[in-house]
Amino acid sequence: MNSDDKILIGVGVVLLIVIVYFGLGFGETTGEVVVGVNESNGHHTVAVCDENNYCRDFEVVCENGTLVEMTAIEGADYQHGEDWVDPRGNHSLCEWNDSVLLE
Repeated sequence: MNSDDKILIGVGVVLLIVIVYFGLGFGETTGEVVVGVNESNGHHTVAVCDENNYCRDFEVVCENGTLVEMTAIEGADYQHGEDWVDPRGNHSLCEWNDSVLLE
C-alpha cells in the first residue's frame, strides 16, 4: 500500500466519521441558535431609503433599545424606480424584527 492509498483511506475515514456524527444528531445544525434574539441589543444591518427611493445599507448598533451607532456600508446602495414603495412601513431602527417585513 503506497502513501496515496493511505491518504485516500484516511480522508474516507474522516468523511465517514463526520457523516455519522451529523447523521446521528450529535452535531445538530439548526436555526434554533437565533431564537429569541433581541435586536434592541447588539447590531444588525438595515436599508434606509430617502424620498427619491435611493436606499443605502447601514450597520446599526443598539443598546437597550437606543441607537448607539449607525455606519454606512460602503458600496451597499441601490436606486429603486419612481413607482417603488417601501413595503416595510415605519419602524424603529432598534426594534427591527420579522413582523416589520410582514406588514
